[in-house]
Amino acid sequence: MHADSDRVSAGTRSFGASPNRLVRRALALLSTRAALALLELQEERDRAFLLVSLAAAGACAAVFAWLGVTALVVYALWPRSPVGALAGVTVFHALVAWLVQRRVKRVLAEAKPFEVTLAEFEKDRTALGLDA
Repeated sequence: MHADSDRVSAGTRSFGASPNRLVRRALALLSTRAALALLELQEERDRAFLLVSLAAAGACAAVFAWLGVTALVVYALWPRSPVGALAGVTVFHALVAWLVQRRVKRVLAEAKPFEVTLAEFEKDRTALGLDA
């Protein structure tokens, strides 16, 4: 009778170990995914900081260049047509603003933050049979 009790106890231990092992694996998987998400978040933060820094430096340089060009154009054309000089400068600045806006939209459309993490979560969902 004592041997039967040992077998039942061993069977219970192995049955109880399976959920524990499943929980440990799930926690390890979650830890890996969290580390991946953190890494991608840091990459996006660095990319955003670089983008803002470059934009600020470029904007400062562009402002000084535009001021110089604007002053030269207005000065050169003022005796001939003051309104035409100001209209030309205005159209030029509007065109540049439109081109910059298009480029910004393109950069934002190409950005796919957390692409790898989301793909891994999708794989996990598929592997666990949680597809809707």
